[in-house]
Parts: sequence; structure tokens; C-alpha cells
Amino acid sequence: MTYAIQVSMFAEVLNIFFWFAALVLISYLLDMLWAYSLWRWVYIIFAAPGIVVHELSHYLACKITFTEVIRVKLISKSGGSVTHGPPKGGVFGQVLISMAPFIGIPVVLILFAILFDAVSFFNCDLRMTPDLSGNMGQMIIGTLSSAWDLIHINLWDNGSPWFLLYLYLAASLTASLAPSKQDFINAFVGLIVIILILGGWALVLDLVLESWEAPVATFLVDLFSWVVAVGLVMSIFGLLIGLPFLLIKKVYQWQKAYEKQRKKEKKKEKVRRKKQKEDEKKDRDRERRDEKKRANEIEKQRKKIEMSEREMEDDTISTNPEDDI
Repeated sequence: MTYAIQVSMFAEVLNIFFWFAALVLISYLLDMLWAYSLWRWVYIIFAAPGIVVHELSHYLACKITFTEVIRVKLISKSGGSVTHGPPKGGVFGQVLISMAPFIGIPVVLILFAILFDAVSFFNCDLRMTPDLSGNMGQMIIGTLSSAWDLIHINLWDNGSPWFLLYLYLAASLTASLAPSKQDFINAFVGLIVIILILGGWALVLDLVLESWEAPVATFLVDLFSWVVAVGLVMSIFGLLIGLPFLLIKKVYQWQKAYEKQRKKEKKKEKVRRKKQKEDEKKDRDRERRDEKKRANEIEKQRKKIEMSEREMEDDTISTNPEDDI
């Protein structure tokens, strides 16, 4: 498509920034969804390909900018990390290193698509023609439709189980697309500078060079828009796939909480019954002691009465007149 360079380029750049921000947000939500929906070790297995490519993107960006790499951890229980020295190239070098996954992951996604499509063993049909219409909404809808067609063709028509492997890799990569919080903090100033430069560049094309067409710039803008659209579509599919896992885990957690509550109630009931039995035993023991005490009192009274009676008989015998004759 050929642009009439008026206000369209600046509007297109703003449009890309908007959808790019949406892609970052959805990528974060996707990663949080999978992290919350899956058990930790399952999540690490799911996210491993994306984490590795994410960290390798940072590593390659360090090498490209001649920045010293201190330590590389591709995968661990807490994820991955690349520790590097001060970036070469100032804020632009920092932006390239921090935002490298936005370049590396789409490239790897495209390479995976080419691989699974080219190797006949996989029996996959992943041909996807880039939509470079310049209309972001049309790109997203067209890409979503193409993605659904790919799923239908490969799973239903071709019956390729390897397509599930591709979906797993694509979902894992997309979930790891967004930079970390620290990456954003490191690249914040540089991002603002780049946004201002791109916005100014678009205004120059629109206002100052309004009679000059920029086919290369237009192609690059449209290509980046398509990459963002593909990322959004993959993220949406990832969210849709992740929702059942979230529901399963919630049901499992509810069941575990219910069982835990039942066990707690049974334990409380057991304690209550035990206490009740102990109280009943104490009551019986107290009753036996009271009964024994009463019996002892009665016995003492009986003996006292018998003693009094004997004393009275002795007194009677001793005072009998016949004993004096």
C-alpha cells in the first residue's frame, strides 16, 4: 500500500505505540496467568523455551553493543538473567539490550514457523502472508483469522501432532516477550528519547516532506505493525489456552481448601469428643469420689451410733441394782 504522506505517518506511529503497549500488557498478563495457573515446576517447563530465547536476546544485544557480559543464567527456578556491565552507546545501547526480546523472540517465532512448514516430517502448513495494509485493526483481525485457519488446517485436516509442539513453543515465546520490570527501569529514559525521535521523524515526513513518499519507511512501519499484530494474536491465543488451566487449578485449590476445612472440622470434632469423654470421665470419677465420701460418712455415722449404743448399754449394766445385792 502507498501512503499519501500527510498526517497518516504520525498517526500510524502513535497507533503502533498504542498497540505495542497493549502487547506488552497482554504479554505480562499471559506470563502471570501461566505462572499462577501452573505449578512452579510445570511453569518452568512451559516457560523454558521463551526464557532461554529472552535471555539469549539480551546476551546477543550485549555482544552487538560491545558490552561486557558478567554472568549468564539461561534457566533456573526463578527464571533467567544476564548480568552485564555499563552498556556501550549510552541510552540507546541500554534500550537495545533491555528491549532485545522484542526483536529476538519474533525472529525465533518466524524461524520456527519456517522450520515446521519446510520440514515435511512435521506435516505442518504454517504459511502466513504478512498483512502490510497499514491498518492495525485489519492486521489483527486478519492475523487472528489466519491463525485460526492454521489451527484448523494442521489439527483437523492434516492431523499433525507436531503442530501442538509449535503451539507450545509459540505460546512459551510469546509469554516471555515482555521485558522485565528491571529492563523497563533501565530503558525508560532511552525509550522516551526514541519515542520522541520517532514522533518527530513522523511529523517531518507528514508536514515538511508532504510531497515526498517514503516507501522504505512505510514498509518498515507496516512490517513492525504486522509483528506487533502477530504478537497480540499469539498472546490472545495463549490467554484463551491458559484459562482452562486457571479454572482447573482454581477448582483444585477450592477442593483442597474444602478438604482442609473438612479435616480441620473433623479434628475439632475429634478434640471436642475427646474433651467430652475426658469431662465425662472426670464427672464419673467425681461422682465415685463423692459416693465413696458419702459412704464413708455414713459408715462413720453408723460406727458412731453403734459406739454410742454400746456406751449406753454399758452404763445401763453398771447401774443395775441387782449387782449390789
